[in-house]
Amino acid sequence: MISAVFPKQRLWSPEAAATLLDMSGKLPGFENIGEQQLKAAVALHRMLLTQGCAYLADEVGMGKTYVALAVVALLRHQQPSLRVLYLAPSQNVLRKWYARELPAFIRNNVRQSDMRVQGPSAFRYTQVPPA
Repeated sequence: MISAVFPKQRLWSPEAAATLLDMSGKLPGFENIGEQQLKAAVALHRMLLTQGCAYLADEVGMGKTYVALAVVALLRHQQPSLRVLYLAPSQNVLRKWYARELPAFIRNNVRQSDMRVQGPSAFRYTQVPPA
């Protein structure tokens, strides 16, 4: 299937996505939640390709940040030049994400270090003043 919205993208199967990502974070006992997060990332990727938009909502602590980063990893693996806009509600949240969440995701969840999923050194961030 070729997406009208993302023509350079192809659908991922959970099995294929698992060759790129280990959502358990290499932690014993987290295999089940990691599998569910990977299925969610594949489903969100599919929604983006077929519908042009997707949203992720879940309870606090269920791994929404990592699922969203997994979707970006799937997108960037097929299209390394893809640009992504990350929005955060505050500078504090952005700094935490930039300093902790993204590097930890890349270190613990990305199986292939092919430089398609890039760390903080590849990002620029700007604070937009409140209106």
